[in-house]
Amino acid sequence: MGTTRTDELFMLWAMLYNRPVNTCYYLLDYLVSVAKKILDEKSEIVVGGIITFITKKFGVSKNKGITRI
Repeated sequence: MGTTRTDELFMLWAMLYNRPVNTCYYLLDYLVSVAKKILDEKSEIVVGGIITFITKKFGVSKNKGITRI
C-alpha cells in the first residue's frame, strides 16, 4: 500500500468542494524538488511529461519546431 502526500489530499479536497487552486505553485514546487534531487544525487532530469504538456499548450508540434515559444 502506498502513501498519500498532503498536496494530493489538498487537490482532492479542492475538487470535492469546487475550490480554485493555483496549480502553478504545485508545478514549480515539483520542479524545484527535481532540481534539488539532481544537485544532491547527481541524477538525471526526468520531467519530460511536464515539458511535453507545456509545449503542446503553447502550440508547438513536430512540424512547428520550438521557435514559437
